Amino acid sequence: MKIQELPGSPRAILAYWKKALENNTLHHAYALVGGGRDAQRALIRALLVELGIQTNEHFSSHPDVIVLGQNNEGETERITVDDVRLLKNRFSGYATREQGWRVAVLEQAHTMTHEAANALLKILEEPGKKTLFVLCVQTHELLIPTVRSRCHMVYVTQNFSDVGTAPEEKKERELCTAFINGTRTEQWALLETVFKKKGKDGGPDVEKLLHVWEHTTRVAWRQALSQKQRSEARLRGCLEHMQNMRVDFSHHVNPRLLFEQLVINS
Repeated sequence: MKIQELPGSPRAILAYWKKALENNTLHHAYALVGGGRDAQRALIRALLVELGIQTNEHFSSHPDVIVLGQNNEGETERITVDDVRLLKNRFSGYATREQGWRVAVLEQAHTMTHEAANALLKILEEPGKKTLFVLCVQTHELLIPTVRSRCHMVYVTQNFSDVGTAPEEKKERELCTAFINGTRTEQWALLETVFKKKGKDGGPDVEKLLHVWEHTTRVAWRQALSQKQRSEARLRGCLEHMQNMRVDFSHHVNPRLLFEQLVINS
């Protein structure tokens, strides 16, 4: 799997979208990958403002914005084929206010059923004028290839200056840095440290841990790539493995096993 890189920090992504709007080259579908749900929502809100749309934090207060994958309280819901059909009917049956944009936001897009994904694919193949789709996932492998191929992939990475300055996240970043630079023996020892920490279910908060570690590794990989360091290939391999870990974790694979495989394959 090759890592596709588009503007990564929230500021760079927004600048990229602004320029696309100015040049009338905004794509009809974007997949926001990684960065955490809060960062993705902040980006969507900023994009909506650029499109002249003001809405609430869950994007549900504007008639030209349709949100799938969450209820009115912002809680995650599975996206069904009926949801996608409703989306198609609303987009095809109503004119937007002042001929503006129609925007569909698919929160947790990986929750789509197979039938829903196929129905969405047909819409993405023939998008209407001034119609924009934003799909949100934490790793691109969670989207089926046919849907992925219709979207511009935007990998959301959060600069340390943007987010992640909480003391606990700093500790996690330091631990990850020690891990990716350590020997195999040191990595096994660090793994023991990770799983001594207690989360809400008695173990580490794996989802948060993967987010911080993936971000930290991506930053290190980019630096190695720009400086043509010999560690670039190894760091790229670690990053790709961490992305696969997200998929496996979503399928309820044992977290300890996932990190042990990371040690073996790093």
